[in-house]
Amino acid sequence: MLDEKISIIVPIFNTDFEFLKQCLDSLLNQTYSNIEIILINDGSTNDCAHFCDNYAKLDSRIRIFHQENAGVSSARNNGMNIASGKWIMFVDPDDWIELDTCRNINQILISNPSVDLVMWEYSVGHKVYTNGYDEVTEFNDKEKDLLILQILGVLEKIQIGDRLFSLTAPTVWKACYNIEKIKEEKLHFFEDLDRGEDILFNLYFIQLAYKILYLDRPFYHYRPNEASVTIRYNFKIDESHELFANRLEEFCYLFDKKIPDDLVTQKIYNSYLISLSSKYFHLDNPLGIFENRKQWLEFATQMKYVSTFRNLIERKNLNYYNRLVVFLSLYKQYFLLQFLYSVRGLLKTFRNLKSLLLKGKSYERNN
Repeated sequence: MLDEKISIIVPIFNTDFEFLKQCLDSLLNQTYSNIEIILINDGSTNDCAHFCDNYAKLDSRIRIFHQENAGVSSARNNGMNIASGKWIMFVDPDDWIELDTCRNINQILISNPSVDLVMWEYSVGHKVYTNGYDEVTEFNDKEKDLLILQILGVLEKIQIGDRLFSLTAPTVWKACYNIEKIKEEKLHFFEDLDRGEDILFNLYFIQLAYKILYLDRPFYHYRPNEASVTIRYNFKIDESHELFANRLEEFCYLFDKKIPDDLVTQKIYNSYLISLSSKYFHLDNPLGIFENRKQWLEFATQMKYVSTFRNLIERKNLNYYNRLVVFLSLYKQYFLLQFLYSVRGLLKTFRNLKSLLLKGKSYERNN
């Protein structure tokens, strides 16, 4: 196998210019030069378009595609459609990768001509996620099934030979994909999803891939931003969970994957908690208290949630806080549940302020 071109797709929407510069510099300065960098400007309103256009003048390997705002899945799909490389990678615009990432990946591809997917690890700040193995690991069909079960949440760790793995973050930005396999299987990101699109793309690709390799090195550097750590108001969150659950159920049905009942219960409850935080009890919720209560009652009294509450309340290992949430939800105590979330929000604000004050005092002592 010759040195094949790697297409790196970067979906961009209103990214901070400083972060975007660090991202693009890490791509342009790769020690492996046979790459193309595809920038998909997803209708940015903060002059990202001009920023990208100016960067493209620096290097002919940069290609730019401007589109009306349609979401990250649409941007990635358009990137895949215009990619000319045999291999594709995805990098988010506020993150960056090690300068030898593509060179290392290409060496693996040359040594393994039948591979469809190469995965690696990442870091967040000073936290590095690895399993401590230097050699490349291959997943056979049985181990590929174990990998899918881990992504589904059925397994915490998987055993491959004498190695025990806990693979992190089933996202697309820490992998390199064979574009021919994507086209052959007509794989794409579901554009009607606003959450979990990475998970579903990886589930389908891993299921259909012939050969998968894993390199236990943190090539990718993930930068948590304010949007990723702050719960934003989302009035469509219930529909988003339902749509993702339906897509996931469809995958499990097509490929005969079974998720244990206890895990299904936990996933339903987790989605319920997200709905409470990002919609019903969010400070930016514009609904009046009685209209909000009415909508919450319609939501929380759905059979899947009622049965989930009943299953959970029987668990002895359920902590006090979640037991209280389940109890109040099961018995439709909206106002008490709202009060609980208000107190929880105040305590969180207090902890954040205390943390800031401690950092300020530490800074004063050091200066």
